[in-house]
Amino acid sequence: MVAWITYIGIISIISAILAALIAPRKNRSSNAWAASSFLFPPSLIVLIFLGKSKTGPYRPDDDDNKDLKDLWSD
Repeated sequence: MVAWITYIGIISIISAILAALIAPRKNRSSNAWAASSFLFPPSLIVLIFLGKSKTGPYRPDDDDNKDLKDLWSD
């Protein structure tokens, strides 16, 4: 039984690492895909078959932090 848990853990870690390496090449969020592949390793197969994202991963604009920059600027 302990061996199965070890194998599942190793597969989860390898799947997360591969997803983190593949996702940026497909213009997708590497953090989100690594987390989902760690929790559910077959999601790596979905990532492999997905095409490139036309919009790219979500990245907050600099304007979102404008109030904080104004607050902390000299």
